[in-house]
Amino acid sequence: MIAGVHVFCTVLAWSRWWFVRPASDEKAATTLAMLAECFEALGGVPKVVLADRMGCLKVGVLPNRLVPRSDYVRFVSRYRFRPDSCEAADPESTGIVEALVG
Repeated sequence: MIAGVHVFCTVLAWSRWWFVRPASDEKAATTLAMLAECFEALGGVPKVVLADRMGCLKVGVLPNRLVPRSDYVRFVSRYRFRPDSCEAADPESTGIVEALVG
């Protein structure tokens, strides 16, 4: 969050393509709408989408594996990508976005 504004950021790491938008909140509906908008701007859907370990996308965590919310499962099924998530307490798996965005 920057000065009271939530920021939704997607980075296609290998192409250096960014999608950055202000968001009103960090709820699942907002996050999924922003992700859909990102796919629209990109003109397609990546095969794999790596997400941070966002509370709005998960119900819980099993041993190093996220249990996704049902609305996220429906979203993944609709757009047909393989969801992946960053490793817990592993800066390398989240570092690319954090390094680019600051």
